[in-house]
Amino acid sequence: MGKPGQKVARVIDDYELEGLDETLVDLWTRDDSSRKSIRELADLVNAEIVSAVVGSELQGMTPMEYPPDRIATRLAARSSTDSRFEDVSQGDINEVTNWMESEGIDVDSLTNDFVTFGVVYDYLKNYHDAKASEKYRKSSSPEELKEKVTSRLDGLKEQVETVTKESNRSLENAGILQETNRTVTVDIRITCVNCGREYPAIEFVEANGCRACDDELTGPVTE
Repeated sequence: MGKPGQKVARVIDDYELEGLDETLVDLWTRDDSSRKSIRELADLVNAEIVSAVVGSELQGMTPMEYPPDRIATRLAARSSTDSRFEDVSQGDINEVTNWMESEGIDVDSLTNDFVTFGVVYDYLKNYHDAKASEKYRKSSSPEELKEKVTSRLDGLKEQVETVTKESNRSLENAGILQETNRTVTVDIRITCVNCGREYPAIEFVEANGCRACDDELTGPVTE
């Protein structure tokens, strides 16, 4: 098994995203307003993957309403429960998916290469020994602290998925498991003891805890 963050290194190589590694390090380690968060960097990598596929398969030709970053966002929303995709409708997802498939692009294969922000964090740490600027580390806002926690959770989730897939392949090669198509999904969840509601762990952190309990404490908004 490769070290954490290996997936980013692989897609950079597979899609010939020359210079993207230096760009990721540079954007994350800046100490001014141009600095990009780990989540923004993951979005950037996925948009670059889409751009590379569109460039090779469609000679870069896409409808005006489908720039690479928008395509990447809609495709990422296909299998995500992340609250930041709440504004992406199923119709939007289907529209992009159907268009790409009509152009002969294997959407499932493409999205399997998408990276999560936890994997990008591990890549920056393990492949480049990159660190956020001292200014950032000393003045982390609550949102930035949440990003660190969610990045770590996401990275651990990705590692467990990778280990599980590799273990399955080993068992298949040994003839212990039948060779069939399968997917691996790792879902880390948090249950609020007070109300019994259950949330994906990252969503729980990003929402600052249990939304149901918060609503009960604050009550309805009145004019």
